[in-house]
Amino acid sequence: MGVPVSEPEDQPTISACLIVRDEQGQLPSCLASLADLVDEIVVCDTGSVDGTLAVAGSGWAPARTTVIQEPWTDHFAQARNTALAHCTGEWVLSVDADEVVLAEPVQLGAVLAATPASVVAFAVQIVNSSGPDRRGLQTRYEHKLFRRSAFHWTGRVHERLERPDGAPTVALTMPTDVLRLRHDGYRDPLVVTAKGLRNVRLCELELAALRSGAAVPNEDQLAAVTLDLGRSHLAAGRPPAAQAAFEAVRGLVAAGPQWRWATDFLAWLALDEQRPDEVLVLAHELSLGGVQPAYCDWLRAQALVLRGDLA
Repeated sequence: MGVPVSEPEDQPTISACLIVRDEQGQLPSCLASLADLVDEIVVCDTGSVDGTLAVAGSGWAPARTTVIQEPWTDHFAQARNTALAHCTGEWVLSVDADEVVLAEPVQLGAVLAATPASVVAFAVQIVNSSGPDRRGLQTRYEHKLFRRSAFHWTGRVHERLERPDGAPTVALTMPTDVLRLRHDGYRDPLVVTAKGLRNVRLCELELAALRSGAAVPNEDQLAAVTLDLGRSHLAAGRPPAAQAAFEAVRGLVAAGPQWRWATDFLAWLALDEQRPDEVLVLAHELSLGGVQPAYCDWLRAQALVLRGDLA
């Protein structure tokens, strides 16, 4: 959906919300990009041992800055909810320390003032500064801007927004000339591996909690966390463990987004290990599962090149 066009009324207030740990290198550019855009910045530190607290508390006028300290409990959603509880703005912009906000403050205020009450979130573009990934993708959209009263966070790892009342999320897409984010992470391979290993442990904790919390665990939830487990194993440089996780996802669900992602990851693992026949099978399954034909053809082309079938 597009952004509504009407004259702005009262200027809504915006809180920027972050959780951080040992981010003294990247945090200054993030906070500087927020200072003239939002009314307040809330930073929740989960145990930094570098200069992160000093950076966050140095003041980022004209925005008010609140710095809180929360012990790390192996739960991203819990930390984000703690930060969210200290926000006072009508809207919340969720930002990570390795992101820089690119925005036009006046235009953003006008867009939010003209937004109907039924709209509770905006999908915001995130551009990876390191360039496109192996699929040729450099951008993605996430619900990074949302009404404070409408959501809380859920999920131990790869946390996500959820409506506590179960109401549907009515969202619009934010124009990129009004607001977008630049993601500067994923540059240091050692950092990527360390985060992958951390997330493997968090996913395993989440899976254990899901399996022990109900007589019959929800298969969709299990599939979502198992998919995250596979992605985390990939980041940690563990392809065999990742493959096992993605195959487990396909054993839990036979269709839907989790199945499609798991199947796609398996296809790329097969490409890496030069198993073209397996790629062709998986690409066919993705095509039947509703994935865009052009992308499936691209996967098939990679497999045919591996087989030497250049024609």
